[in-house]
Amino acid sequence: MSTLSQATHDSSPGKGTIVCHNYGSKTKFSRITAQYPLKFVPSKGHYEKIAVAHMLSSGTASGDHLDINVELKDRSNLLLLTRGSNKPSDCTSVAPPSPPLDAMEDNDMDMGTFKLKGSSQTVRANLAPTSTLVVLPSATHFRASSHFSHQTYYLQHEGNQSSQLVLLDWRTAISREDMWHSSQLDIYMNHYPIVRDNMLIADGLEGNHDPQCYATLIIVANPDAVDSLSAGVTAVRALSNTNQKDLRTTVHPIPNGVLVRIAGATTDGVREFVKSVCLKGHIEDIIGHGLFDSILS
Repeated sequence: MSTLSQATHDSSPGKGTIVCHNYGSKTKFSRITAQYPLKFVPSKGHYEKIAVAHMLSSGTASGDHLDINVELKDRSNLLLLTRGSNKPSDCTSVAPPSPPLDAMEDNDMDMGTFKLKGSSQTVRANLAPTSTLVVLPSATHFRASSHFSHQTYYLQHEGNQSSQLVLLDWRTAISREDMWHSSQLDIYMNHYPIVRDNMLIADGLEGNHDPQCYATLIIVANPDAVDSLSAGVTAVRALSNTNQKDLRTTVHPIPNGVLVRIAGATTDGVREFVKSVCLKGHIEDIIGHGLFDSILS
């Protein structure tokens, strides 16, 4: 039986589940549940073929843990956004040992070696070979906060069909010495790892010329499809790396896709690069032009 509610049999705080099915040409939620402090608000998209959900948070207290599970069935598509404050609340956790601040290049750190005592978020998503997931949250803001995020995506390839994923993970820079942010992204295709990306931002940033916003953008498209997302992978792969005063980018090909790391002097600059350079012209057919105009705003 399909359910659409904010109640769930699992009463664990911060637990949430989204399941999407395709009904004809429409994607609908067959289950969407959440427990405080997590809340999902489904909304109607401009395209009926995609379901839209906003993840709401008014601030995550120290020690809170969000545990989110997403499942996309055959021919279903989901756009997952955040709305409201995306800022973990003040906490008194002790920072882990501080490695060199090189969030753009160091991908070999074992996050499990750190005893993370702040707020945390875990996301696990399973995608059918004919489904598409687009995750475009607001930037996570940190002011005297500590936060750990681990997202895992299980994609599938079957015949000439392959799961598609557009994933943006970004945050503003830490402003105080004893605070930190840790993020780990794992992506699998048929249980084979194609991406493992770790980022740790620790220590205060000195000076006005250091990056104030970091982002990781990942696009995985069906290589056998002739569509805008597949063309987008090709276009983004062709972008030149930049090392400008206000913006630094590196482009890395991955199986069936591309990974872009961005560091910018301002959040607006990073947002404009992601939206206008990397995404524009490539995801409107999936989410609709009306929704595209409003994302990341």
